[in-house]
Parts: sequence; C-alpha cells; structure tokens
Amino acid sequence: MDDEVMDLGAYESPEQIAPDMVTLSKLPYSRWQNLLNIDVVKQQRNKPKEPPSAPKAAPFFLPTTLGLDPEFVKLDDKENVAPSKIASFKDFQLSAFAKLLNSCAESSDYGPVFDRLKELGPSSVDFEIRGLSPDAGGSSESLLSFLKAMHSGLRTRRDFELIQSYLGLFLKVHADTMAAEEAFLEELVSIAEEQQNSWKDLESAFNQSVCIVNYLRSAVL
Repeated sequence: MDDEVMDLGAYESPEQIAPDMVTLSKLPYSRWQNLLNIDVVKQQRNKPKEPPSAPKAAPFFLPTTLGLDPEFVKLDDKENVAPSKIASFKDFQLSAFAKLLNSCAESSDYGPVFDRLKELGPSSVDFEIRGLSPDAGGSSESLLSFLKAMHSGLRTRRDFELIQSYLGLFLKVHADTMAAEEAFLEELVSIAEEQQNSWKDLESAFNQSVCIVNYLRSAVL
C-alpha cells in the first residue's frame, strides 16, 4: 500500500468556498477596471489624428404635403406634412439584453444575466447598460430589473468586483432617472444596506489580517 500512489485526480477549486465569503470573479482586470471611465477611454481611442475640416454642403429638403401631387408646405400649414421617415428611439423594441433581464426578473434567477455580461467586453457592457434607458429604447421595468439583478448578485457574494463596476456605471448613467422616480428608491435602499453589510465583513477581515501582519513584524522570536 505504501508503494501504491493513489490517483485522486486534479483538484478543482469551487467557485465559492463558503456562501458567506466574498468571492471575486476570474475575469481579467481589463474587463471591469475601466468601466466607470469607459467614456474617457473611448474619447482617447477615437481621438482624430487630423484637425477637423469643414463639412461638405449637405442636401437641403423642404417638407411636402401628402398626396399624389405633393406641394411645398407653408410655415403656417403643418397638418398635412408628410411624416418623418426617421424612427425615434421609442419605435424600437427592447434589446435582447433588456428582454433577458425582464425574463429573469419573473423567475428571480439572474444567473443568465451575469453569464451574458461576462461574455461582453467593456464597450459592449456600456452599450447594453445605456440601452436600458427609456430614452434609448429601454424601459423603467428594465432599469428596475437590472437593479434587482445586482442586488441578487450582492446577496450571493459572488463576482464582487464585477458587480461593483456594473453598478457604478449603471448609477453614473441613469442617476437622473433614478432620482426622478420613486419606484427605484426601495430597491436602491436595499442595495445600499446589502453593500454596507458586505463591506463590514470585508473590513473586519482586512483589519484582522493587518493586525496579524503587524504582530508578526514586531514579534521577537
């Protein structure tokens, strides 16, 4: 038996050692570290190499009336103006990400939401979060579903740094909407309480580690 080597197989570390432990994701820093300042990164990346030049003369269109024989519309006659062919944001349907959020909110299972966000790069995450606004084709329901998803993630204490980045960008982009509607207040208060509880546990662990390190440095062996 002593000469025999037991093959236990390769050890795979679990995603979370204990449910009450704050766990980080396995994504590289580049996927979340600059999310809060992604607009600055885009400006630097898209900065023109040459000074701007005067644009060419754009075509000029006058509004016309409806019918087989259209005529130019006078300034006082706006009832028969042909409708604009440029679609507004409100004419678009919800994005696939917004639909995913609303679907997960019905089952209270937000795992697919985080799986989708992890697949996206920083610019795509920024685009999806901005697209949740009602002015950009989203809805208030989608905004609330995103907050509930982040709250659910904080309760599981997984992907801690990702949730901080996602939530920070979300509040930065939609702060005015959050402040204007009371429907988000209750969820924001719950998130703040959960955030504070998570930080208390982290702060306690940090302080304990610092005390041990200071003791080992000053101890005379």
